[in-house]
Amino acid sequence: MAGSAILVQEIWDEIVDHLALACRAEAMDMEDLKSASLIGRCFVSRPQSHIFRSISVQNMPRVTARVLAERLLDLMSSSPHLIRYVQALQIHSGDSVTLHSVAQIGWSHVYQLTLGGVEAASGSVVLEKLTILVSLSSLRSLVFRIGHWDAALLCNIFARCTTGVKRFTFVHCNPARLSAPFVPSAVPSTLARPTHIFLSASSSMVDLLLDPTCPVDLSGLTHLRCVEFNNQRFNVLLGRVGATLTHLHVIGRHKGLDDVNPALLPALTQLDVYATAPPFSRFLARLPIENRIATVNVHGNFVIDKDFEGVLLGRPMPVLKRVIVQVLEQPPEFEAWMPSPPSAETVHSFQLRLPRLHERGLLSVEFVPFQGGCLV
Repeated sequence: MAGSAILVQEIWDEIVDHLALACRAEAMDMEDLKSASLIGRCFVSRPQSHIFRSISVQNMPRVTARVLAERLLDLMSSSPHLIRYVQALQIHSGDSVTLHSVAQIGWSHVYQLTLGGVEAASGSVVLEKLTILVSLSSLRSLVFRIGHWDAALLCNIFARCTTGVKRFTFVHCNPARLSAPFVPSAVPSTLARPTHIFLSASSSMVDLLLDPTCPVDLSGLTHLRCVEFNNQRFNVLLGRVGATLTHLHVIGRHKGLDDVNPALLPALTQLDVYATAPPFSRFLARLPIENRIATVNVHGNFVIDKDFEGVLLGRPMPVLKRVIVQVLEQPPEFEAWMPSPPSAETVHSFQLRLPRLHERGLLSVEFVPFQGGCLV
């Protein structure tokens, strides 16, 4: 590495970033990155920033989450410089021992915290450790995943969140209604005020968010994403947030859309739909004439309903500027046995399927890189 001084650090950074992308694209493990991190001082920092960017603590076939959490604590204690690289922290086992180890680490750059596996009967020790984590000054996104979440516990977590948390995500999170008005064990100085909420198979969260004692201020909500939702009070929620809601993401084939009143959304400027279908067409047909929708995003990996274009153009949409078809690219490992058609061919196919949108200059096609998930 004597010649490394010839290149500035930024160039070495680009080399390692390219190596990291190659590992993901070819479905390789991280051995090359691990080797690079041991080569010399120019390579040490960058590979570690990729390896430690996201950390997950969960029960594995041969080792428990408790053991992994203890190992993580030991590693960060002996190499504290690694702490600054961790931006996403996922804890899928919410027992007190695991949380105790994780909460002892002085996290400084954690942007997103994912919590799962927290039992409804969790005691004060668990809440104490969760409080340390959700009050991190760097935290901006909080994800609640599958688990026996208790409504009172969720409210206590909300009450302890740093005001910097702007994104709440709930995945298969369906607590029972509060049995009594929530009274926080510690009065929050300010309420959590998210701008983004994502509900995935978490219909009962609508009831909790609407509870007058729930310590979440919805007055600044601008983005709402709903997947597999089914709650008769959804219109009540829309009425609560409609004055500020600018982006709504829904599944267009869900019959629950027939119960959604678009008149409650006067500030709406963007609609994202995951799979078009008759319920979504009926939703479009009910839009007020003086709507402000400028962008409609359609996820093109699913069949676009044959009536979609006609309904979209048949309804007055005075400020509509773009209809974007988003195509999620295949995982790299699929390309070997199921190659994707050339991008130009894909674009042309959508132009043929949506000819009037294309002729009016409203249609565009975007390719979204595969990142281990889906568009929703």
